[in-house]
Amino acid sequence: VALLGAAAVLSFQWYADDPALPVRVVVVTMFPPEREEWVRRGVYGAGHAAAFGRALEFDYGLEDLRYDGDAEVLLVTTGIGNTAAAACITALGLDKRFDFTKAYWLVTGVAGVDPADASVGSAMWAS
Repeated sequence: VALLGAAAVLSFQWYADDPALPVRVVVVTMFPPEREEWVRRGVYGAGHAAAFGRALEFDYGLEDLRYDGDAEVLLVTTGIGNTAAAACITALGLDKRFDFTKAYWLVTGVAGVDPADASVGSAMWAS
């Protein structure tokens, strides 16, 4: 099954003569409402929504990819769950359209928290 998935990923219609798009930051969202905030506000916040204007077909995620060529930021939506995220990010990593050699990865998400540990609206970082 993994071999078939890899073969499917490598079948993207991107030709060797086409240079890979440079990516500085990959923003990983889990579901559409998170993604829409990034698309609506853009990389730089309100008033810059056109930044993610370029949609790129991607059959292995929940939505098409969005790319900001000026900031070199790629937006991907994996879907919820370990399996969906693993399959989507593996396919993205094997996609020859992108150069991830200098990319940082920002994984966004919404989760619950025990009120004894944090307040509503707190920011958390996994370690």
